[in-house]
Amino acid sequence: MALATDYSPQLIKCKRCHIDTPISRKLIEETQVSYSGEEVICVRTLKCSSCSFTAGLFINGEWMTLDDVLSDKAKEDGCFQAKSYKERAVHFIMSQIFYQELESPDALEMEAVFDLPDFTDDITILWQNGTAVGFYSTKQKVLKKFLAERPTYRRKFWEVEGTGQEGDRKLIWYSLLRKERLLQKTERSNAQVPI
Repeated sequence: MALATDYSPQLIKCKRCHIDTPISRKLIEETQVSYSGEEVICVRTLKCSSCSFTAGLFINGEWMTLDDVLSDKAKEDGCFQAKSYKERAVHFIMSQIFYQELESPDALEMEAVFDLPDFTDDITILWQNGTAVGFYSTKQKVLKKFLAERPTYRRKFWEVEGTGQEGDRKLIWYSLLRKERLLQKTERSNAQVPI
């Protein structure tokens, strides 16, 4: 991966103020995010020289505009779990846009509940006409504790994929229990392997 000093000089137009921003070291921010396993990924963003909004993102050795990151013409309409690095980058950018757009009186309250996901969190992106238009992330430990303490909600939280048709929906409570059982089974089989 190229270092910040290796970027060729070019301009990226800010989506918010439409000012061309040069790619320069002083405008690049690096954020470490735990996304896959316990591996920490360094996400490089370019801040607009005029309004400080995120203007671009460095992915696979090149700078991309937000429109480039948020579009994928091969994507079907619907909700799909983020699996690839680019899909996780889509979530990162959408969450940054959301966070930067918080300018209402409730912004301080929202900041308290908004957080970038941990590697164990599930991330889902809503695609429409080849463009990412929404997202959500689920903290499984937080959700499991909530559902364990409130049995009446166990049949009300659904995981939805695609367009939400029959077969695209699963009860989250059962998914959490199934994942826990698989983890326990894996731990037991690993403990039985001689060293």
